[in-house]
Amino acid sequence: MKNLFFTLLFISASFSAYAQYSAQIKNGADILAKATLNGDYKTLVDYTYPKAVAMAGGKQSMISLIIKGMDDMKKNGQGFKLVTTGEPGKVYRSGKELHSVVPQYMEMIYKNGYLSFSTSMLAVSQDDGKTWSYISAGNIAPERLKSMFPDLNKNLVIIKSTEPVFHTE
Repeated sequence: MKNLFFTLLFISASFSAYAQYSAQIKNGADILAKATLNGDYKTLVDYTYPKAVAMAGGKQSMISLIIKGMDDMKKNGQGFKLVTTGEPGKVYRSGKELHSVVPQYMEMIYKNGYLSFSTSMLAVSQDDGKTWSYISAGNIAPERLKSMFPDLNKNLVIIKSTEPVFHTE
């Protein structure tokens, strides 16, 4: 009976930690989606996986790259119409990090219509779930992902991006 009590207590604590992580991950992903739609590039970079920011030359350099990319899109009549996030998947320990996959749905404005597609982000915590950062993962080649995350848990399944579908308005 005592063992059953401790087993149930452990399961309850594990579920509680997962629920807490899930809410934190979802909240951060939603903030990132809103920042993308609102052109809040500082917030977007603040929530981006730090190693990706470093690879872009730091925060200011990454913000400049995003602004240039968005300006180029606007010149071509393109932009973000909708960005939504789904419920985060299971949280896995990957070396010293925690990882979870967050599904995403996007619509991008194009001349005479818009593109819709699904993709995913990898949520990463480097401090045991206190804070989370994100990197687009649905379009990253598996070997590149493995080079960025050498300890990636083999049970973690990255949701690949779907082929974009063009819609006329």
